[in-house]
Amino acid sequence: IDAIKGLGFFALALIKWSLYRLFLNKPSYYPLVGMPGSPAMMQNPGDYAGYFRLVEAEKDANSYGTRTDAHASEKGTGWTNAATTVSGLKIVLQYRPIQNVESIVTPTLLIAAENDTLCPAKFVKEAHNKIPQSEYYEAQHIGHFDIYGGRAFQVTLE
Repeated sequence: IDAIKGLGFFALALIKWSLYRLFLNKPSYYPLVGMPGSPAMMQNPGDYAGYFRLVEAEKDANSYGTRTDAHASEKGTGWTNAATTVSGLKIVLQYRPIQNVESIVTPTLLIAAENDTLCPAKFVKEAHNKIPQSEYYEAQHIGHFDIYGGRAFQVTLE
């Protein structure tokens, strides 16, 4: 069912992009992050809350204005929960970072999160196996965005 939804969102993105280019000659946008089942580019369980924790942390660190709505633009930051449709299409159709990891020649530390749904640990481990001078660490019981703050961040640094 999720694959069918994904194809539907992909088809809608192609149609939206085509119509915007053809009739308006301007880019179309989709939410960067959203709730599961939404047409956002990142919409796995935990993505929405995790991403906005990062946005809040950045805003707080830079003393930006008060955010009144999680769906609205970040006041004072210029950040909006949006990415161009063509960016999303390129990610879906072309973005394959595993194809280039063998060219990494510097010592590399790869950190994976056990419950990561955006970049599952098995793919980080695969990259580790292809990078000659790499080390691999898997943080347990956390997801993609958890590793960027709080206790998980401290444990990973140790």
